[in-house]
Amino acid sequence: MARYLTGHKVVVITPPALRFKQRADIRRQVLLLHHDTDPVAWARWCEAYGVAHPNPLAGPKLDQMDSTIRAVMAGLGIALVAALPGAGRLGPRLRHGAPFTDDFRVNTGYYLCYPEAKAQVPPLAAFRQWLLAQADGTPDAVSTPPSCAETGCPGPIRA
Repeated sequence: MARYLTGHKVVVITPPALRFKQRADIRRQVLLLHHDTDPVAWARWCEAYGVAHPNPLAGPKLDQMDSTIRAVMAGLGIALVAALPGAGRLGPRLRHGAPFTDDFRVNTGYYLCYPEAKAQVPPLAAFRQWLLAQADGTPDAVSTPPSCAETGCPGPIRA
């Protein structure tokens, strides 16, 4: 089974020093940072919003979302990142979605995958319930996953 968690919606993040008044200002940005799971996201974003960027496929392709965010924080460019729960708290070194905060949908995302036959195993069921609450951004979601004592799992395997 595969349960969608999050990641279909992406937002633009920029270092605070870059000021965009409108989407079209992005065409002046030389370095568009790409996440390698969707290297054409900028091209589709530009097409969807009518931005005539000279080369929306140019720029480094990074394989970790954390690396992409850190590159933006270092002022190396701008990026499209998944609009994850809590992403608005990226800190003062980034501008999240500014000045345009609408989400753009991509075909990638994050999923919880597990064998259907194991769906009702108590540790998996508890973890799935916790993880889905985190992904939904449920305000009263418990911040730590359930423990083995709570779910009856055998705990870590020790060699």
